Amino acid sequence: MSLSSLTKYLEKNPLEIPSIHNSKVPVLLSDSLGNCLRSIHSAPKTPLQFLTYPGAPSATAIDRAIPELEKISKGGKPLAVYVWLGVCDITKKTRRDHNHRSQQIDLRYSSVGTATENIIEQFRRIQNFVISKQGSLKFITVPVYSAIRYNSYLGHPHAESFEATDKSIKEEIALLNQQIFDLNQSLGRNTLQFHLDIVKVRGQGRQSINYSLLKDGIHPDNLLSEKWLRRLELDIVKECWIDTTPDLLTLKVDPQELLTL
Repeated sequence: MSLSSLTKYLEKNPLEIPSIHNSKVPVLLSDSLGNCLRSIHSAPKTPLQFLTYPGAPSATAIDRAIPELEKISKGGKPLAVYVWLGVCDITKKTRRDHNHRSQQIDLRYSSVGTATENIIEQFRRIQNFVISKQGSLKFITVPVYSAIRYNSYLGHPHAESFEATDKSIKEEIALLNQQIFDLNQSLGRNTLQFHLDIVKVRGQGRQSINYSLLKDGIHPDNLLSEKWLRRLELDIVKECWIDTTPDLLTLKVDPQELLTL
């Protein structure tokens, strides 16, 4: 998407909250990407709660989230959990060397597919927990990001040397997002395909990544964060109001839901 496309989306898809009480409690479980959405949720219209764990791989984030979700579920309403994790399973921060305090990111695993296997194992764990609480959950796709750009942002003098890392990140995310799509499908849920928002389609169907929408190579800028939050909150209306009151209103379908990975 381009900046103009994001702006048009926000203009054409206003958020309208039903006047009746919501039937579920929406929760976003994420890493630092979720904090980007939290930062612009300053005048919230939906009762979205954030459980964000920057730098935590999915196993750690889910370990920490389950007791919090347990507390939230005691409020009486079922949960509607949105899981947006994976970045910190694919890459990790390390020091450049023992004598240098500056950091960089690089692959957590040497072979493509290992991160996805571990992530899906953890996703099934949170799935079992949420279902045991009579709640619903949905997994959000992971956008492609760049070690070159993020390491450059961190001041790495040779960030361009991470070209192979970026290639592996793209391959891993493609595998992960396909698994996320399949997992949501098995649950009878649509997929919030956030990864499509940074894809730029050129002539003859060629695609490229619009990294300019990522302020540091990983995290979204404010406009993209606003689009993702709007898309999430529109889905929350569907999950937490319309699913139990189907005649309440008609929800616009995001074009993303009509696409496959």
